[in-house]
Order: sequence, then C-alpha cells, then structure tokens
Amino acid sequence: MKYAEFQSNNVVGSVLNVGCGGNPALIGGVHVDLDIWKYENFIQADAHNLPFKDDAFNTVCLGDIVEHLVHPLKALLEAKRVGRRLVITIFEEWRLGKGQHIGKGKKLYQINDSKRLIGDMVKEFPNSIIPHTAHINQFTDKSVTNLIVRLRMNILKFEKILSAEHEGHKCYNWLICLEK
Repeated sequence: MKYAEFQSNNVVGSVLNVGCGGNPALIGGVHVDLDIWKYENFIQADAHNLPFKDDAFNTVCLGDIVEHLVHPLKALLEAKRVGRRLVITIFEEWRLGKGQHIGKGKKLYQINDSKRLIGDMVKEFPNSIIPHTAHINQFTDKSVTNLIVRLRMNILKFEKILSAEHEGHKCYNWLICLEK
C-alpha cells in the first residue's frame, strides 16, 4: 500500500488536511496550507498555529508535510489539539544529513522567492518568512519514534515502507496513525 492510500484508508469522520499542497483530492474535508490554493473548503493557515477549536475534527491528516516544518513537534501537537486522530506520513529525506537544515534544503530544491505558481495555486507564501517548500528535516527511525512518543497518543499503526526510487536511492515513508 502506498502512502497516499494509507492516508485515505485511515481518515474517519470530519477531516482537516494540513499541508494540502497540490493534491488534496485523496481526502475530503477542510484543506489548509501556507500557500493559497483554488480548492473548495480551503483556508490559508500555518500548521504551527491552526485557527480551529480543540477537537474540531475527527481526523487531522498530515501527508508528507513534517519534513518541511520548522517546528515539527509544535505542529504535531497543534494537530493533536484540533483532532482526535492523526494520520501522518513522513518522507525520509536522505540528502541533508541528520537533523534540520533550512539552507541546505532550500539549495537542494533550488528554492527562492521568485513566483512559482503551479496547478491550482493562487499565491505562494514567501519562503523568506517561513521556509516551507523544501525538505528541511532529515529524520531517522529514532527521531520519528521520539516525535510520536512525545505526542502521548495511542499508536494504531506505525510502519515504514519503500515508496519509490529516486536518483538510485530507495525512498521510504513512515506511515503513522494515532488516536487520543
């Protein structure tokens, strides 16, 4: 099962899709991103500070966003605050070196503040304010486990799968489903 299928198979009830990016079609609900998109039920917001009441959603989906976040734990705690279930996929970046590397991530993905409108994007949030379009975190099995443990939620699923191959490197995703 690929990570996108994992997301759609594990969401229940009302859904908040955080970091929807260019493809929110896999799951319905409310879509949130820093960039502005032409999607039904779209709200521009920062994953670190979601504009919703506590337990507003049955499920919060964070599909391949955690590796982009400046403060991953803060964003995951915020997702936990607004949802009862978290469905998380995390891409295993391998080209940065363990930890967080904002500058390296921007260079690797050749990110600058020039206009980069794609698909249904209306306006891109400036990377100079919050770097968000590049992978800036390189997680390990241990660091992902530590993040999940710090959330203090029940683990329904936690596995790592081979999802693709890129530049001769095997690419993996962690698939995580948690509940309060």
